[in-house]
Amino acid sequence: MENRYLEEYAGDLWAGSAGRALGCCMDLRLRDYFDVGTLQRGEDYAHRGLVATVEPLPDGSIRGRVLNGRGESYQQRITLSNSFVDGICSCPVGHNCKHVVAVLMTSAERDSSSPQLAAPVRGWLTRVKQQPTALVPPEARPEDYPDKVKERLLYVLIPNETKVRIDIYKGRINAAGTGLNKAIRRYDALHALRSNAVAKFIRPTDLELLSALAQTQLWETHYSYGLPGMFKPKGQDALPLIRRLCDTGRFLHDNSPDAELSWSEACPKARLAWRMAADGSQSLGFEDADGIQLELRALDGAALWVNTAHGQIGALAQPVQIEALQLVQSAPQVAPDEAAALAAEMPATLAGLALPPPHVARQRRRAAHKRIARLTLGAESARDGYRRWDSVSVTLPTLTLRFVYDGQEVWEGDADPRVVENNEVVTLTRDHQWEAACVIRLMDAGAIPVDEMDYLLPSARMLQCDFVFAEEEMGANSMRLPSSRDGLEFAFRTLPGLRTEGWEIIETSKWPFRLSDEAAALTVATQAEAGDAFHGNDWFSLGFQAEIGGKPVDVAPLIAAFLEQVRDEWDAVPDVDVLSQHLSDKPVYLNRGKAGYAPWTSVRWHPYSIWC
Repeated sequence: MENRYLEEYAGDLWAGSAGRALGCCMDLRLRDYFDVGTLQRGEDYAHRGLVATVEPLPDGSIRGRVLNGRGESYQQRITLSNSFVDGICSCPVGHNCKHVVAVLMTSAERDSSSPQLAAPVRGWLTRVKQQPTALVPPEARPEDYPDKVKERLLYVLIPNETKVRIDIYKGRINAAGTGLNKAIRRYDALHALRSNAVAKFIRPTDLELLSALAQTQLWETHYSYGLPGMFKPKGQDALPLIRRLCDTGRFLHDNSPDAELSWSEACPKARLAWRMAADGSQSLGFEDADGIQLELRALDGAALWVNTAHGQIGALAQPVQIEALQLVQSAPQVAPDEAAALAAEMPATLAGLALPPPHVARQRRRAAHKRIARLTLGAESARDGYRRWDSVSVTLPTLTLRFVYDGQEVWEGDADPRVVENNEVVTLTRDHQWEAACVIRLMDAGAIPVDEMDYLLPSARMLQCDFVFAEEEMGANSMRLPSSRDGLEFAFRTLPGLRTEGWEIIETSKWPFRLSDEAAALTVATQAEAGDAFHGNDWFSLGFQAEIGGKPVDVAPLIAAFLEQVRDEWDAVPDVDVLSQHLSDKPVYLNRGKAGYAPWTSVRWHPYSIWC
């Protein structure tokens, strides 16, 4: 129905047979009881014939039942009295909804129609009338993309899976037309194909590929039980489908614009082999005849190899059972101390493949040639209570400390690190006394161990850190209440010393204490003023001016930062030279927001002859 229909029924609408049962003729204005959106949706429901029943009741009300087009129906009870519409519905809205509008409009149309037709029949008749008198030829859909269509349907090989599984994504060509944008998102292709108009970026090739992927169950649609197992195509039958996906140029090994896969005709033969990591531990995997590591995906009766570094995929010379592939991928890392015992009990084959024993390397122990403390600076959140609805979240500076021996990183509780040298597994002896001294150094500077926080509740990310600067917590090592100055002093006074001592400092973007390139300065000046002499002395004015980066700024934040950070107690008010020397040794840092902290390192004095 057009808007004219709404105007007619939103203007002067009768009460229908229900109104006549009440013995009155009511002038109803639907727009007084329903918003435009509800009227339009109700009109659509009535137009589509979704009103199943309309029944006038003896008490003057109307009872109706409306379908939602998805197999469900809702019950309505509508009361019309004194030009008032009170429609109750069993839908989630509950009152004066689109279903109530649909019942009223259908009832009105039924009363004005002669002869009367049942709602389903009238709905069917309406749809018949809407059909074009001539057949409309299907829209031509060539393989080439229209110039204005920039979206692309993408096929992504799901990573970290033993079986070949493919998911559907959607991307967009970048403005230069040279490739895909970084924003690549999962796309519900099955839902899109069910719509009346298929998206223009889905080409005929895509329709064939999606159908084939669903039948082979390489694409799990989750909407049906799929084909019986005996009818499922075998792995060799699915290989040409994988090749066709590569031919589209839109087959990826990850949802990334630079993850395109191309088909390779190479058919290597896989074998099992143990690979030794830098710490001497070993893991089981597949490799080809040249010893190049292979990443495999299993099909029923076939197998694929994937080289993500070179963007290639191809068929393996021989099939590998899915169960065998799952066993290999789930194999734990074998420590050097376990290799000999495992080799003694290991079978000779695994699913028809030769299973070599792990390498049993000679072991020895020595001290590390080089050791460094690695400190990562960041910030994470914590709460001031266990109840989320009334607690406050705060972001606090954090420290993560690790010890590196000859390139191997360890922390408290870790075993002594290992390295492989000349086919030998060398265990490096840790210096626990040096490690403890590093920890004490941080705690003396005001850092508090995260696992010793009592008042604040650390977040999961903060629990992955080691230390935090928090005013609310008591430092067990210093036996004093921390201050907001602790983080500042650590950042600008302790850290430079740690760098000088050889600590490796990693500053993340979350670290709040960044040094600004600007410098702050305070200028103090005196100036003679007019007026009669007072006890032989002239009048003068004393002025203060602050500058940061050569630009004048408000003096108040500079003074506040000075009062917060300077802890020295002088017997007398310091003169300009003493204060300048103090700031040169221990600058005061002014928070400049995104620009970082600007150091205040000097006081300039411009005197005027004060005494006559």
